[in-house]
Amino acid sequence: MAKLRTPFVRKPASAMAFMFALLRTCPPGEEHPILSTNRTIYDQALTAGAVAYPVNALPMSPQDWRSHFGPGWNDFVQAKHRFDPHGILAPGHGIRIRGLT
Repeated sequence: MAKLRTPFVRKPASAMAFMFALLRTCPPGEEHPILSTNRTIYDQALTAGAVAYPVNALPMSPQDWRSHFGPGWNDFVQAKHRFDPHGILAPGHGIRIRGLT
């Protein structure tokens, strides 16, 4: 796990981890049955101790993002304010932070 040093990439707490991607997508902006199935799979993975690499077809709420970044949330918010003050980077992920325009 020590080799994964990219800032703000969540890693499981265990010493050993497996990287697995579930890349099930659907047309953007539409309600689609895949989205509810993706949510179920995501919630099951979280229960098992997994963390998400958030490039997927899973709408994330503000609370999902706060939970995703966990104890690193405040550092993430500070980085967003510093490096993305207008909130234009990765708009499709729905990360909404108060104060960014």
